[in-house]
Amino acid sequence: MTSTNQFINTVNHLIMNLTDQIITVGKDRATRIKAFLEELELQMALGKAEAKDAIEEEKKNFQHFLRQYKSQMDEVEDGTLDHIKELNDKFAALAAKVNLPMPATKRKFDQYKKETLHAIYDLELAMKEKYGEVNEELMVRLDAFKDRLDAYRIQLAFTEFQKEEELMERKNELLDAINEIRDKLQEKEEAGARLEHFVEDISDSFEKMKKAFSDLFA
Repeated sequence: MTSTNQFINTVNHLIMNLTDQIITVGKDRATRIKAFLEELELQMALGKAEAKDAIEEEKKNFQHFLRQYKSQMDEVEDGTLDHIKELNDKFAALAAKVNLPMPATKRKFDQYKKETLHAIYDLELAMKEKYGEVNEELMVRLDAFKDRLDAYRIQLAFTEFQKEEELMERKNELLDAINEIRDKLQEKEEAGARLEHFVEDISDSFEKMKKAFSDLFA
């Protein structure tokens, strides 16, 4: 009987831990969506030169973070020389991509973004292979930089509109979509909706928005 109770307690403990993880992931997803919507609004409020200065400043801050994080990691580094070399190479590759001049056209930016994201994913994979997961602080900063690249891309897309009326119409459409998702977030939070349904619904609305505005986010 005792062993049966121990087994049941162990299963219940595992279920509670899994539930906590699901809740944490869901909250993180909702928080990231909120932050991205705010970043989009900021981008649309900035002029082209202001947006360029802002993304360059973000690049500097991100580079500084990568150097600091790598330095802290070196102080407690353990593992095989191959693992250490691989992580060093991945950090260096990402830093090199981030350090490149920010492209001025949408086409060139898309290539820059593609290569930078590839370097980020390579680093994430190397971290998971060595540690089993990506450190939370590092993951937050990597995700934030991905979102900044997505948001800045709309600035370059806006410059390709030939007519001011068409540009303003597209901006207003995007603002309406942003406000719709924000309202849905607030309504579901106030209603205390079940988290799994809440996050699924919001994520679906968010992905539909990005698809509807693929000319801006591609």
